[in-house]
Amino acid sequence: MSQGITIPAFPYLITRFDRDSILPIKKMTAPATGHPGMNFTIRTYKEDDFPGVIALEESGLHEPYRSAVFVRQMADVCSETFLVAVLEDGVIGYTIGAFVQHNPGEAWILRIGVREDQRRTGAGTALLAAVTGVLYAHQVHTIRLSVSPGNQPALNLYKKHGFVQEKFVRAYFGPGEDRIIMKKARD
Repeated sequence: MSQGITIPAFPYLITRFDRDSILPIKKMTAPATGHPGMNFTIRTYKEDDFPGVIALEESGLHEPYRSAVFVRQMADVCSETFLVAVLEDGVIGYTIGAFVQHNPGEAWILRIGVREDQRRTGAGTALLAAVTGVLYAHQVHTIRLSVSPGNQPALNLYKKHGFVQEKFVRAYFGPGEDRIIMKKARD
């Protein structure tokens, strides 16, 4: 068995991450969506996940740029921090974390997205907890992410999990693409 990474305790994640295994999620009840006992798994990205991740990328979750190129490159560059949430019918969400090259104590969450029909089931929270846990296991002390000021559900999720606004950047991704930069310092 390969050496695992310990993930900080979270209500429904197991506390051990092994590069070659998965992170099973205990059964959860999501009464607001009518998905009692939703059971999904969080694990590292595999080549077979490409079509599902691309479908999420192209569904308008993120800014318009070459999704296929990005996903392929991130699979190599961020192999430990590219995580997917899966059900039997395929990928329902994903996240990508990346270390800051010249400051190994800092990292960014580059992506987090959940299929529209699976939102409010806990998948986004589980993905956020899993990627944060993996980054912390690599001695990261500060995690940043960018979010659209109009994406209230994402802002609420990040705030609920300890992220605070660091700054507002006008035209971060170009005209009309303002972003809030949020950060979380390790507890």
